[in-house]
Amino acid sequence: MPRLTSKTIELRRVVVTGMGVVGPLGNDVPTSWQALIKGVSGVSTIDRFDVSDLPVKSAAQVKDFDPASVLDRKEVRRYDPFLWYTIGAAQEAADDSRIVFANEQSHRVGVQVGHHDLAALARLRRPAVAQHLAQHAVASVQGRGLGTVPGH
Repeated sequence: MPRLTSKTIELRRVVVTGMGVVGPLGNDVPTSWQALIKGVSGVSTIDRFDVSDLPVKSAAQVKDFDPASVLDRKEVRRYDPFLWYTIGAAQEAADDSRIVFANEQSHRVGVQVGHHDLAALARLRRPAVAQHLAQHAVASVQGRGLGTVPGH
């Protein structure tokens, strides 16, 4: 099949085969979607650290996510919570897709990861840190057989 092209980039067809969410509205797609259409806010009082000296007291935090549902104890201790959430969402997306991943086809599978901390680090002119964290997240996802990022 010929590829569609534009002046600046080569366009390819993409098929979304599965979705996963770990976020302030819920820790899976159905819960998040229902909260979204009902207009539920994911913002609540910050409860993970002391905010008494801070001007901001609320944030959109992930709630009630059990990292042991997708990671072993050693990985839970080793990984930052953003990786817990990334791997949890990637696992849900892989399960949702019902695709059996085979090594010989891994170059045709991609994982799109969106995470606010990575964007914040990039905006704070810390692109090297953001890139390192993104690569670690992708490597963690790849290590579970959940896909690869083409070209990396």
